[in-house]
Amino acid sequence: MRNHYLVPYKFLDRTDSWTVENLMFENNQEEERTPLNNLVTFNKERINTQNIDHHRDYPYIEIKSIELETGGILPTFIKGADLPTRAKLIGRTGDILLSIVRPERGIIAIVPSSLDGCVVSNTFVVLTPKKISSEYIYLLLKDNDVRQEFSLMARGTTTPTLGIKELKNYSLPLNKVPMYMEKTAKELYGEWRKRGIESRSLKEIVEDIFVKELLEAEIIDEEYTQSSYLTLPYENLVDRWDVKYHINHSTRKVLWDVPTYRVGDLGELQIGIPISAKSEKKGGLPYIRVQDLDDESLYVLNEELVYIVDESVEEKLSKAILVRDNILISRIGNFGRSALVQQELDGAVANHNLAILRLKEGEILPKFLAYFLKTKWAKQQFSTYATGLVLQANFLKELTIPVPSLEQQQLIVEFIEQKISANRIDELEKETLRFKHQIECVEKVYKSFIRGDKRGVVQLATGAGKTSIITALIRRLIELKQVKRVLYLADRRILAEQFRQAFKEKSINFPCYSIKLDNVKSDNGVWIGVINEVNQISNETFDLIILDGFSPAWSKFHNEETKGYVLGITSTTPNFLQDYNEGAHSWKHDEPLYVYTFNQAILDNLNIGMKNEQEQKE
Repeated sequence: MRNHYLVPYKFLDRTDSWTVENLMFENNQEEERTPLNNLVTFNKERINTQNIDHHRDYPYIEIKSIELETGGILPTFIKGADLPTRAKLIGRTGDILLSIVRPERGIIAIVPSSLDGCVVSNTFVVLTPKKISSEYIYLLLKDNDVRQEFSLMARGTTTPTLGIKELKNYSLPLNKVPMYMEKTAKELYGEWRKRGIESRSLKEIVEDIFVKELLEAEIIDEEYTQSSYLTLPYENLVDRWDVKYHINHSTRKVLWDVPTYRVGDLGELQIGIPISAKSEKKGGLPYIRVQDLDDESLYVLNEELVYIVDESVEEKLSKAILVRDNILISRIGNFGRSALVQQELDGAVANHNLAILRLKEGEILPKFLAYFLKTKWAKQQFSTYATGLVLQANFLKELTIPVPSLEQQQLIVEFIEQKISANRIDELEKETLRFKHQIECVEKVYKSFIRGDKRGVVQLATGAGKTSIITALIRRLIELKQVKRVLYLADRRILAEQFRQAFKEKSINFPCYSIKLDNVKSDNGVWIGVINEVNQISNETFDLIILDGFSPAWSKFHNEETKGYVLGITSTTPNFLQDYNEGAHSWKHDEPLYVYTFNQAILDNLNIGMKNEQEQKE
């Protein structure tokens, strides 16, 4: 960079900020550029507080709702009466949400169709594209040069923020936006999002939340940590002898927005005991070893446990017996591999290669600490404190942990688990929904549900994968804690049984019950039955009712007593639309939510048998 910089006088008169960076940026504006205002509309729609339904759950998007690495959106559902004062804007399908707070981070996302009408915090600006694709605008705004310029434009030192006025006057560093790049932009964005929704590791999910919520800065500062000499264990010199390699391991400085504490201040550390007499057959006390801990699991794995069979060792066990919410840390091999002890392993015994952390009550949430131990910041410390082949307990006590308030800890745990659920949903839906129309149908119904509708109908041609669609929809709503009790009714017993078998195979973690003689209890889960065999079911207790083989004649579910969302599913038949319109008044819908026709299924080669049958009739 030059030691001096000439700035035309007109720029000094034009700008409100006379900082060096701002003046340098203003001068660069003299180049030919494309005004952002010509490409998008700013904050097109704002909330009308008089139209807010205080009892309805609204999808609310704030900065922490955006996944920095993937561009995905994980909203918080908040009742209208509880919406925060920052909830000022409305996002529509295809709108771009650009964070005006700390713009150098590049927090930006495109509103998907499932979140059409979402409520958006005023920490964003909502950009509606003009005659240009959302994907193209997204990639332009994600460009490093643009983010750097936004950073220079931002004001404030503690929380740099972009002004709306400055954004409206901003011009992209392009003399012309080449429209022939539209197709390429969509393809690039599609590939990037495809990679982004691939399964993410537990470590990545947890670190993403900690970065957003607690991390102030993470920097490499050799002057901060480097001393004139560095003591290293001999075995660490085997592969690399160059000084820089070894110094780099100790020059990372992590600054947290909250106080940090030593593990030794948060609880008591003990070491497990060696047991020689053990068996793979169940019986006796479970004996937890290093191999029962996994980086992708918060809890101890219990599929391949061994058990203590020698009763004579019971006297030695007292210090190694585990209780719920103890944290186990590996002292050998993969230093710092950790796990939380779950309820069913209360009373188990820890191996001598494991350190047992027994936390003080009320100091830190066990789940919060267990999640932090999965991160790179914990792993780096484990590597630093390891001596030789063992991680000593006295060094473990020196591990530093960021400790916010208990309320914030609980929120962070909830955010992490929401993302884990969303990640699991993505994986399950990729396995289940193999066709475009299936994905579209699930999105349409889900959008109707979160919008607060009470009724919906979809028409699906035979062979369109109805069971996969229903399964994916139920899983998504349960995982996101939108529903707890689901009622599925078919018009034939064989359909109900087929769905029950398919749902159990693809949703093994959800309780699934078969309704016989009106034996519906208050348990949460999915209840499955046949409409003509079930007469005394109370509709009021279900959050979601699915009527497979629906016809308007199923008037039992038209009444106002039904509090949950009722979804009717029917095949596409010539007489259905007429029948549907006759019954539409009671369902308060003008048309089905989604239609996948017989002819479209044939064009998509979904059902060759259907095509042959139609040709024979013709």
